[in-house]
Amino acid sequence: MDLDLKLREFFTEAVLPRDALARLVRGLDAGPPQLEPLAGRFRIEATDRGVARLRPGRGVGAKSRRARRHAEQAHQELREYLAGQRTFFAVPVDVSPEGVAVEAPVDAPVVGARGCELRRWPKQSICTPAEAAIGSRG
Repeated sequence: MDLDLKLREFFTEAVLPRDALARLVRGLDAGPPQLEPLAGRFRIEATDRGVARLRPGRGVGAKSRRARRHAEQAHQELREYLAGQRTFFAVPVDVSPEGVAVEAPVDAPVVGARGCELRRWPKQSICTPAEAAIGSRG
């Protein structure tokens, strides 16, 4: 098959269903989709320093009043963002290791490259940090 034929086939108009225009007009009459209600489908977990996690679910995970304020501010800003009223987030974010939760069980070993086993990394490891970085055991 030559290039001209391939291009002609690729750019040939597709045949639309007979009711395509009617369906398009009905969709336009309904207006833009409302995304704001989706904000309620996220669980926001926060610490005193800021938002630590955003995940599917409902509610707020906060241990103190200050953390709850951060989570509520994040919910409000998320609703505003999804409604098209906001383009950035001003709520503080906690990126410290204490703020970021690890999904793996605490006692589960984490095995690095070449079998260097780390337990409760980075606090306890069977190998030195240098060995963990390069993935070798002495």
